Amino acid sequence: MAKKKILEDHKKVGKIMLPPFLSQDMPIQETKYTEELLPEIIWMGLIHEELGFKKGIDLIRIFIQLASDSKESEDYINFSISSHLYKLSEEEIKILIDKLIDKNIFFEVSDILSPLTYFYKDSPFSFLNKEIDLTKEDELVLLEKLKTSLTNNFDRFQQASNVAQFNVFYTRVIDGKISFYSGMKVPNFDSIINNFDSDDSMEASAFVRTSVKNEFMHISNTEKHTFEWSKSFWNQSHKLDNCEFKGYYND
Repeated sequence: MAKKKILEDHKKVGKIMLPPFLSQDMPIQETKYTEELLPEIIWMGLIHEELGFKKGIDLIRIFIQLASDSKESEDYINFSISSHLYKLSEEEIKILIDKLIDKNIFFEVSDILSPLTYFYKDSPFSFLNKEIDLTKEDELVLLEKLKTSLTNNFDRFQQASNVAQFNVFYTRVIDGKISFYSGMKVPNFDSIINNFDSDDSMEASAFVRTSVKNEFMHISNTEKHTFEWSKSFWNQSHKLDNCEFKGYYND
């Protein structure tokens, strides 16, 4: 039997080599969305998978607002972008934890985002880790949740991805950083959730994707954002390839 070449079963996406559990049955495309933006919004994908879009958006907005309320500086931060949590000091993180507990959502958010806190060192959400030991079966459940969310958000044109990107865009709207001028035809953003295959949704989704792309370009240019979390996310994801999946490979 010929010796298997290193990374033979991986697929290349841009400069990233994806292991089988991240690349199988996924629409591969060379885009910075996959490399840079997807790791920043996958936390919202996990919440949407668990709660559905409408309840998920409600929980995400509460979390973002509490994070914003926890910072002491006047600098604006869009906390829908997960790596922006790194900007909170240890004291501000403690304040955020207390606020999450007071709102009775700490354990809910911690459970839903456990794939990010359990498998990824120095995740932006590490402060949610409850320091528990998982069985192999529990680990497989978390890996399956992560795989499902990545699959459903991998393509920026998918509904799940557009809803997650909408959260990034709408956070800025709520915070007064984006406004619509008088007489402007505002896209029907509700259609992204309620009627995704409609013309209204196509228009609204394109508007959202462009806005989010522009925001990340602005972040990269003005904040010297190097996407360290995105790089770390994909690098650490390679190591998860050593885990075995029940029922995933069709041998």
